[in-house]
Amino acid sequence: MDEPTSLIILRPLTADDAAVAYNWWRDQEVQELSSQSVFTGTQEEFDSFFHRTCVTDDPQRLTAGIVDRQSGRLIGVLVLRLSADGAEGEFGIKIGEKDYWGHGYGREATRAFLRQVFATTTVEVVYGLVDITNQRASRNLVRAGFRSVGRTPESGYEFVRLEIWRGELPRRLTDEAVPVKQVLLPQRIHRAGEALLRAETDVIVPPATDEATLLANIRGMHGLVVRTAKITAKVIKAGDSLQVIGRHGVGYDNIDVAAATRRGIPVVITPEAITESVAEHTVGFLLALAKRIGEADRELRRGNFGARLTHTGSELQGKTLGLIGLGRIGGRVAEICRAAFAMRLLAYDPYVAPQRAAELGVELAGDLEALLAAADFVSLHAPLTAETRGLIGARQLARMKRTAYLVNTARGGLVDEVALIEALRAGTIAGAALDVFAQEPPPADSPLWALDNVIVTPHMASHTQEGLRRMAVDVAEEVLRVLRGERPKWAVNPEVFRNSSGGTSGKGNKGNGGNRGRGKEDCGA
Repeated sequence: MDEPTSLIILRPLTADDAAVAYNWWRDQEVQELSSQSVFTGTQEEFDSFFHRTCVTDDPQRLTAGIVDRQSGRLIGVLVLRLSADGAEGEFGIKIGEKDYWGHGYGREATRAFLRQVFATTTVEVVYGLVDITNQRASRNLVRAGFRSVGRTPESGYEFVRLEIWRGELPRRLTDEAVPVKQVLLPQRIHRAGEALLRAETDVIVPPATDEATLLANIRGMHGLVVRTAKITAKVIKAGDSLQVIGRHGVGYDNIDVAAATRRGIPVVITPEAITESVAEHTVGFLLALAKRIGEADRELRRGNFGARLTHTGSELQGKTLGLIGLGRIGGRVAEICRAAFAMRLLAYDPYVAPQRAAELGVELAGDLEALLAAADFVSLHAPLTAETRGLIGARQLARMKRTAYLVNTARGGLVDEVALIEALRAGTIAGAALDVFAQEPPPADSPLWALDNVIVTPHMASHTQEGLRRMAVDVAEEVLRVLRGERPKWAVNPEVFRNSSGGTSGKGNKGNGGNRGRGKEDCGA
């Protein structure tokens, strides 16, 4: 196969607006291009390329340069000319010895043109520039798979990018007679998961994740795969063809599950994908707190080598670990801490089966207060629900030992953050490690940043290479199961399958039994 190339398509640029657009590409986008070896020439060569191929005084003409990714040399040219009224036009593309020409305008001409471009397997990435005010054009590009990579409001342009997967023509541009289902993907996932989705569906990537953008794109979508985007009842109601919502992770508090259930739409999660990643992150927190690594790191950076004498750590060996939630992640943390550090294990989980606790070597606490009073380390592994919101407040923190530490890799809403900050300031507890927060991202002026007895990470416990791949693959497989009419493994609202009148997605399926005996599923992503 020839060396892959990129097709850079720019909207017609007049003398007045060329400088603004050019500066954006030079200052903002060229870094992304260079990182992929798309343009590796000098600044002068880039200037020459841009003005030679992209600037025109003809508002009806679009010219593009096709650049060799390895050498940065211009190896092809694309021209698109429209009539003054936009009713018809012609296009031409030349790559090496290949020439393609066509005539027409609108959907069919666009489809024909893109077929020709994508049929050239050496073309791998398409960049474009769109008039922000042209909502119809923007919507069509989104449905064609383009995603936004930035905008210049002062010029009215939005920059878009389209990746071509394995040189294949997107299904929406083929002449296949069989209707292909469509999946909306507001935030990109690991390529392994996307490849599974793209093999059986059209994947639509909108330019943003806000409610307005989702409402503009959800109609006609059969599946929805989300990471952190908020899926409201309004978005779900607008999904006139929606059959399944897939959550890339375990926690699903960003999805209005009740609204989905009323529509008969299953919400599926990936409970097995992140267990190891989040459990290891939790254990890392435990070690960092016990050894006071965060504090020592900061002191040494301030030039205080004497901190080795004042910042004495402790061992995990033989200490008591209190687990709030004994689902997959909580259970895995218990296994690691028992085997590695011979810690005494306590757990509070009203939903866990005593047999499971016994198998893990965990003693079940009679109530939350008893666990808090006995534990040297308290680690949260519960989902965020109406029942668990604010589970750890001022009263609970006061029950903990002054030498105890709090770890939260589940959900920020489990803890009253204001009460926690006060407890840390007052020395009510020794310290805390947080991967999640009441508000995400946290405010820049959060009092947490000024506290030396706190370790923080940006909600990344599940973000290992392995964890991200497993989440992407698992959510893709779950969504595809439902779209094929099969029963998913991890629906959080299995009642939709028991009520065939509730919607088409659950027709003929049965509940899946979920996590019986495991306790309510813990979070981490």
